[in-house]
Amino acid sequence: MQTTIMRDSIVGDAWIQAVYAANPPHIMEDGNVFTGPVRLAFTDGIFKMVKKMKSDVNSKEAYMCNLLFPPMADMAPLWTKYCEIAQKEFPDNPYVQSRNQFVGLVEPWRDGAEKPAYSGFTPGCNFIIPKSGYKPAVVDMAMNPIVNEDAIYAGVWAYCVIQPYAGGKGKPKKGPMWGLLSIMKIGDDQPLASASPDAAVLYKGVKAITPPAGGAAAAFAAKAPPPGGPPAMPG
Repeated sequence: MQTTIMRDSIVGDAWIQAVYAANPPHIMEDGNVFTGPVRLAFTDGIFKMVKKMKSDVNSKEAYMCNLLFPPMADMAPLWTKYCEIAQKEFPDNPYVQSRNQFVGLVEPWRDGAEKPAYSGFTPGCNFIIPKSGYKPAVVDMAMNPIVNEDAIYAGVWAYCVIQPYAGGKGKPKKGPMWGLLSIMKIGDDQPLASASPDAAVLYKGVKAITPPAGGAAAAFAAKAPPPGGPPAMPG
């Protein structure tokens, strides 16, 4: 099956369009947002807390993952809730119509073009990174809890419920943000190498070369540390 509307997928365009038509994004009665079909990436934070900023050893931990929306996704429900919170909780950050954004607040979603080297992120398709201090409920389509972590991998398809809230007040990075409440797995797809960038993309355009002739491997072996490990550092 060929998928043309999203990268690194084998479920086919027709399946994505069908599950979207069956359950599109909408605002729920309780004010939370149903995402419609999304693809999950960076799923290591679903069953256990991970650092919000992996490059910062002092970063706080949270449950989190990336939600990749298909190109036909109507983001209006998310934008509506974002605007409600922005206007109520951040009155000092005005909306600028010409820029279609609230000054000084985090963006409600991002474009997959930001991460071309990562599998599954598609230019022109939106993604968000909802976080939570509480472990999200993870179920199958029969509402049975999913406890097998291997079943929820980077690349799987799901419906999610997210909660809009005001975050980062008094901090440089502030604005309406998304809390991850629950995940319902709806289908499998090609696994994504979300733990690291796609090497094929990173090295695209690198010209092939001929390895050096001779006993290079033997030469390196001759310089290997002696048995027992490297010598001790001088005292």
